[in-house]
Amino acid sequence: MSTNHLVMRDISLAFAGFSALSHVDFTLRGGSVHALTGANGAGKSTLMAVLCGTHDRYEGEIAINNQVVAIRSPREAKQLGIHLVQQEVDVALVPGLSIAENIMLDQLAAPGHAYRWGEVRRRAKEALAQLEVTLDVRRAVDSCTLAENSRFCWRGRSPITAGS
Repeated sequence: MSTNHLVMRDISLAFAGFSALSHVDFTLRGGSVHALTGANGAGKSTLMAVLCGTHDRYEGEIAINNQVVAIRSPREAKQLGIHLVQQEVDVALVPGLSIAENIMLDQLAAPGHAYRWGEVRRRAKEALAQLEVTLDVRRAVDSCTLAENSRFCWRGRSPITAGS
């Protein structure tokens, strides 16, 4: 079992004077499943946007394995091993690209990245195998059902992981 531990303490965020989050605490332990539930407008998505670096003007503290970290951009979150699966699958994927291209999109977009299509497809298949999902990675996402798309929209990563 993983010993990874993520803690968000006293997180607050306001937009133009409107308090979206007010002194929120949230704790995750690696190796277990978590659910963040609440009414519409409760701040669930906003809290996750802070965690994945989308909102950089938050107040409070984020710690991974008891080490305080500053997450002020999606790149910083990814470097810390934090990835978020968007709830709107249909906008998280790039139409016109294959399943493999969507899964490997972050790596393909990296500066100076050299790739071979066979390797891209192989790595995409490996990522799907982790989820016990079998799909033709050459298939265009446009031809997939919403249910199929939701099975791989995480683009080759664990949905949310604290540290590595």
